Amino acid sequence: MATVIEDLIQGSRCTISEAGKTYRRVLKVEGLDRTPASNIHYRAIREAARAGAVYGAGHPRITDLVCNFIDTEPVHNSKTSIYVNVGYFDTSMVRIKLSGNVVRGTTRWNDKGEVLFTIYKPGMKPRELAEKNQEGSFMQPVEAPKLKPGMTLEYEWYDTKNTNNDAKSFTAAVNLRNWNGGKPRTWLCDYYAPEGVRVPGQRTIWHKRAGFTYQGFTPQGGLPETHNVMLWWRNPQTREVPPEIDPKAGGYPNQLSGNGWKEEKLNHAIDFNVLKLPNVVDA
Repeated sequence: MATVIEDLIQGSRCTISEAGKTYRRVLKVEGLDRTPASNIHYRAIREAARAGAVYGAGHPRITDLVCNFIDTEPVHNSKTSIYVNVGYFDTSMVRIKLSGNVVRGTTRWNDKGEVLFTIYKPGMKPRELAEKNQEGSFMQPVEAPKLKPGMTLEYEWYDTKNTNNDAKSFTAAVNLRNWNGGKPRTWLCDYYAPEGVRVPGQRTIWHKRAGFTYQGFTPQGGLPETHNVMLWWRNPQTREVPPEIDPKAGGYPNQLSGNGWKEEKLNHAIDFNVLKLPNVVDA
């Protein structure tokens, strides 16, 4: 029967870098049957499995290390011994990308939270000042282009957990609870993409990527912004929002609906904390 000995001299090593921890074990398998010689390397791998050298399995003594490759090489001047090199990588390592960007949109408020409007009075001279509620004038609320700060956060990591339903659950969801410095519903999961290679009889190692967009900046007079949407009543004839519809005057954000307006939650919410990804944005 073959014997398996861990060799601490023949190429065994541990490396710590920006990719996290990597570890290499070298197992010397001795006493292998020489026939048939064509599969002696494969039989060495099967024997090494008794010492924990299994693709997708954890390191026997170091947490967060998972086996991601196994290869073999001959022992010099031996026809019955094989070195089995076992590589491990660090599943606790998470690659992070944080990007600031400009979001182009429209707004109905100025930076003080006041409704934007224009006033028109027929026959007024070009340089006369139009006053609000001036007799004979027409006030019309308007939407204006707005540039506001945006932020995207991307994670990349590996693990061996089965995540068949995560892509469906997280994609297009918003955060149910506080997460990465943001209040509920301020983070949107743009994508959740696990990719794995299934080796028959072995555990699958998943390469996962997930991206999130932050909507929690408050540049409009302190009005909080989330991934919720604002619904407006519009005049059926003109398709315009009447000037008296004003969420701030109606108690927004403490009140979420009023005369002619309502904030609505359209995206489902899920607790992003269950992903156990590191927080990188301060509250």
